[in-house]
Amino acid sequence: MSWYSVRVIYKSTIDGVETSDSLKEESVRVFSASTDDEARTKRETVARSGEHSYKNEKGEIVQWLVDTIDDAQDLCEENLSDGTEVYSRLFR
Repeated sequence: MSWYSVRVIYKSTIDGVETSDSLKEESVRVFSASTDDEARTKRETVARSGEHSYKNEKGEIVQWLVDTIDDAQDLCEENLSDGTEVYSRLFR
């Protein structure tokens, strides 16, 4: 069993409406899987588990929905401990 991470972007809507200034959240989630194929399938479930809704102080329904799901990244670790890197990206 290996540990994987997935980067998820959630978007907020108010009463079902997304605007140009709607909040977004970047989240890195950690999960275990036995194979890369299982990890690709499981990343969707893990990402969707972060979706939720609530009423704000105005009584409007605020929803946080998945906007983007990145590929699952194998952490190459069997055990997680303090300081374990769970997400890394090389870029220019």
